[in-house]
Amino acid sequence: MTDSPASGEIAFTLNFGGIMEQVKLSDIVVKSEYLRVDTDITKLKASLESVGILNPVVVNKNNELLAGARRFTAAGELGWTEIPVTRVDKGELLEELISIDENLVRLDLNRMEYENALRRAKEIYEKLNPEAINDDLKLSDDELEELEATLGDQKKQSFVSMTAEKTGLSKTSIRSAIKRDANSSNTVKEMRKHGELSASQTNELVRLEPEDQDRLVPHIQHRPVREIKQIIKKIKNEGLEQGVDLANTLETLPKEFSQLRAFTNKMNKTIGKILAEDIKYDGDDAEKIYRQVQLLKDNLEDFLQGGRVEPSQDYSSTPVHQEEEAHPVM
Repeated sequence: MTDSPASGEIAFTLNFGGIMEQVKLSDIVVKSEYLRVDTDITKLKASLESVGILNPVVVNKNNELLAGARRFTAAGELGWTEIPVTRVDKGELLEELISIDENLVRLDLNRMEYENALRRAKEIYEKLNPEAINDDLKLSDDELEELEATLGDQKKQSFVSMTAEKTGLSKTSIRSAIKRDANSSNTVKEMRKHGELSASQTNELVRLEPEDQDRLVPHIQHRPVREIKQIIKKIKNEGLEQGVDLANTLETLPKEFSQLRAFTNKMNKTIGKILAEDIKYDGDDAEKIYRQVQLLKDNLEDFLQGGRVEPSQDYSSTPVHQEEEAHPVM
């Protein structure tokens, strides 16, 4: 067993008032639900062996780990007996926020645990900062920006704006993630957990009360977002039963036709721009592009005439690295 590269007791005050010192790994307790201890740390271990820990882990007065679980785990796997820590004593709320904040920029926004962390972080932030703008979930980006500009120093920055600046994520994505966690029924959350509902479908469902979500979800589980929007609008205007009736009678557009509609809309806009702006290209890929467009034209003619022809063998078997890969339809 070897000690960590840093040795001796170091103490200095960080911006948030923490003191850095050396602590035995065996004395540190991992309790926070937000800490990530089950990720791949192979590269991190190589870095620690090379340059040591540049950023200390964070513990509270009881040696409970608040931030730096991956560094803590890597140090243990390397056989270190001690690790540099920053010790803070800021109360339960701020210490919980430290744990959440450590992971916000690392988790996948589509993951439900990230949505839960965002929602909880907003709650804590607004409790600790009662002067902060707190209706940021109800406002559009433009409305929020205008409100913050108008209030200036009278109000502290909203959680949504602060998190967008810190993570680089859009305000809309953050707002939607918080709403999904805060407003989803337990049934909807369970279905998402098992991959039976997407985040996009859930974005529409959370516009309803939880009990109405439970009543509707069996009828729209396999429907695309476009149709769910239509059904939710029906419910908002005429009531839940009318929406359920629509969900049971609405003709479902085959997935392939939905993709075709999105593709043709995008293609028409792109070709329209090329023609309107007289954009020219005669580079290395020009011949390949024109050949693909000609094939598309041939298939479209067959499609419009009612034919159902399969792509040619040469086209369907062309390796991806030889032909341009089509952009996915979003």
